[in-house]
Amino acid sequence: MGIDRWRPYKEFTAQSTALQAFYAMVGRLQQGDLLEKEYPTIVVFMAFSLEAYLNTLGDRQIPFWDDIERLPWRNKIKILHKAAEAELNWAQGPLQFAIKIFQIRDKLAHGKPERVCGSWEPGRPDNTQKEKTDALKSNHLALLTKEWLLDSAEQFRKLMLYLGNMFGYHESDHLSVALGGFDYDDGID
Repeated sequence: MGIDRWRPYKEFTAQSTALQAFYAMVGRLQQGDLLEKEYPTIVVFMAFSLEAYLNTLGDRQIPFWDDIERLPWRNKIKILHKAAEAELNWAQGPLQFAIKIFQIRDKLAHGKPERVCGSWEPGRPDNTQKEKTDALKSNHLALLTKEWLLDSAEQFRKLMLYLGNMFGYHESDHLSVALGGFDYDDGID
């Protein structure tokens, strides 16, 4: 006869780490503690969180998800819609916002050099015009204002609710970090 034994366990959701980082950045943004050059991280963690939540949903709903989890995010959404027998509409609503998130993320990840020019000014440049150069932003980052990002956090929440709702999950499902408990072995073979 063996010895009784136990161990604690936690099952972490795929999105837990990225989602916690995303909401930490949004919190810093709301408090005014996030630097403008850090704004792109919010979009990156939105994209990471979204794709990870797709993997959480897929793992729960599709028995062969391990075989397809490396597919592009759009394909995952198509597969999940088919599994949920839900209408797929890329043209508006939450999925339109998903497209925007990944457009920005893809520009960050796969961008090319870009020249952005300001307006012509009379005279010759000197050190007093430095702020005009500093104000120039690449085209794909120009929309990343504090207001846009805060609105995006709400749009992101709606997107996550939409995805979870396809399978009847509670509105807080995407916020789940982990479930835990204990394994017990009574030592009887």
